[in-house]
Amino acid sequence: MIPSQKQAVSNRRNAMTGAGHNSEAYLTKKNFFLSTYTRFRKEEGENYVGGCKVLVEAESELPSDFFNEFCEDIGLPRRSSMFRKARAIGKAADRLLAVSDRLPDSKSAIYELANLEPKEFGELVDNGELTPRITAAQVRGQSPESPKRERCVIPVDVTALGSGERLTLFKEIREAADKYGAKIKLPKSLHMGERSDEQRTG
Repeated sequence: MIPSQKQAVSNRRNAMTGAGHNSEAYLTKKNFFLSTYTRFRKEEGENYVGGCKVLVEAESELPSDFFNEFCEDIGLPRRSSMFRKARAIGKAADRLLAVSDRLPDSKSAIYELANLEPKEFGELVDNGELTPRITAAQVRGQSPESPKRERCVIPVDVTALGSGERLTLFKEIREAADKYGAKIKLPKSLHMGERSDEQRTG
C-alpha cells in the first residue's frame, strides 16, 4: 500500500527527529558526546595555561643561554609575540588555574584574561560571566579603555665603545628588552657583528 502524502511527511519528520527509534538512547548518547567534548575543551585551556606557567618557571631558574635554547625547543622564540603572550599568561597562571573549569579553549581569550587587573578578573568570576564560551572581545569589554600611552624612546650612545663591547652591551640590552616586551633598533653594523659572532661560536 502506497503511503499518503501526509504519512510520507510524517515518516520523514520521524526519521529526522529520531521518533520511532529509541530517542531516549540517542539523547543519552548525545549528552555523553557533549560532556566528553566539553571536558576536552576544558583540558585544552587548562593545559595551555599550565605550559605557560612552566615557561615562567624555566625563565626564573635557567641561565639566559639555556632558557633561550628551551624557548627554541618548545617553538616559542624569545623575541616573538607568542613568547610575550605565553609569558603574560604564565605570570597569571595561578589565578587562571583556580577557575580552570571555566577557562575558554581560545588562547586569545586566555591572554586577555591574563591581562585583566586582579579586581576586574575577580568581578568577572564573581558575576558568573567567566564561562568556557567567553571570547577575547568580551573579556576586553570588561576592562576600561586604557589611556593612550605617551611615546617613550630611550637612545643609547655607544660611540665610545669598541666593537666587542658594543656587541656585549647589545646582548645585555636585548635580554632586558625581551623580558619587558620592549623593542630595540640597531644599526646594520651591530646586526652583522652579531651574526659573525654566532658563526664563530656555532
